[in-house]
Amino acid sequence: MAHDVFISYSSKDKPVADAVCAGLEGRGLRCWVAPRDILPGADWGGAIIDAITGSKVMVLIFSSHANASPQIKREVERAVAKGVRLVPFRIEDVALGKTLEYFISTPHWLDALTQPLDAHIGKLAETVRFLAAARDSTEVPPTLHKHTGARLAAVDPPAPVPAAPARSPSRLPLLLGLLAAAAVAAYFFLLRPEPPEIVAVNFPVSIPAGGRDVVGTVQFKAGHDAIASAEFSVVQAARFDGFSFAPNVAGQKRGSFSFGIHAGTPQQVTLAATLVDASGRRSSPVSFSFEVKKAAAAPAPEHSIEINTPHGLKFKIPR
Repeated sequence: MAHDVFISYSSKDKPVADAVCAGLEGRGLRCWVAPRDILPGADWGGAIIDAITGSKVMVLIFSSHANASPQIKREVERAVAKGVRLVPFRIEDVALGKTLEYFISTPHWLDALTQPLDAHIGKLAETVRFLAAARDSTEVPPTLHKHTGARLAAVDPPAPVPAAPARSPSRLPLLLGLLAAAAVAAYFFLLRPEPPEIVAVNFPVSIPAGGRDVVGTVQFKAGHDAIASAEFSVVQAARFDGFSFAPNVAGQKRGSFSFGIHAGTPQQVTLAATLVDASGRRSSPVSFSFEVKKAAAAPAPEHSIEINTPHGLKFKIPR
């Protein structure tokens, strides 16, 4: 099955790759990403080659991990050999290694070095859509060949067919074309099921390490179907695990729900929140960041002795 985008990434950058995949698919672009789209029991290498061949654009999640990955180098080489447009999406300020520099010479570099990540994903979606449309408009059928035993030779082109006498153009094809375009527009703008949308994520900019859960809220708008789950994936953290749960918002078209976060290690954390409806449609991810700070030490208790004098005065003497 053909896809618009093949996402190439190092396994160490999987949270970012998942956010990019969700953001592109939420904007109507079909993505292929491993291991999600590899059938159980299928040959891994063959599945990768088939997916690259059937894609219009390769998005490379570029980082120091990708720079050192032999698998990434093989995927980029295959994309270049097969004429697949390449868009490096840089999430780390590192220079290209020599192998990747040999294959990558493109004006479509995109930097995603600052937060929020979703703003950069929106620009990436525009670039991918433009390149995919440009490829569709320039594709031509391959040259036909015939086998001559030891080598391949081009088939002679067919003799030209004499032109038919000029006739007045019929307006029926034009009318049918306009009706088809109107039907497509009606589907996309009126009938196409809408995914859910995250309006805002509210969470403190800093929380103490340990202690109780700190509560945040997600404001949302439901799409065509009810919201089934909320997913929180890790974009950046030293020690933090992603999580998901089913919010109790059945029947609500818009509103908010709460979530709790507990972190035991002082660190800087960036998470990406995504909503999934009952039909599997995903919202665009929304990133938010917070700092986990070491809890301040409690003051030492004061120890003293109270003395009463004969005149009714009281004194406290530190012990």
